[in-house]
Amino acid sequence: MNFTETLIELGGYWKHRPGARYLARLTSGKVSDTFANCGVVTNRPRLEFFANQLMAKAILEWGGKVPTPDYVCGPAFGAILLAYHVANAFNCESIFTEPTYDLFYNDNEI
Repeated sequence: MNFTETLIELGGYWKHRPGARYLARLTSGKVSDTFANCGVVTNRPRLEFFANQLMAKAILEWGGKVPTPDYVCGPAFGAILLAYHVANAFNCESIFTEPTYDLFYNDNEI
């Protein structure tokens, strides 16, 4: 079983039928006909380790298309371990970010 099949089995992968209304609205505001919810993986350590290894391997296989980074950064909500494994594959540092809510609200609005 490959990773996509595993996501499908766990209910974390949706592919829309041709002509159907899109259901996955991305944070960019665009829509997608396919959505992978990797949240179904993060509470399963062995599966997450497998997924992170696959991602790191896929990035390394791009070869010369990806320059060697100084850092690999992952968001605190769900991708710290992914960033760690990809950074390990590139032999560089791993860092993470957290949202800064004061960028979205000012004191007068709260």
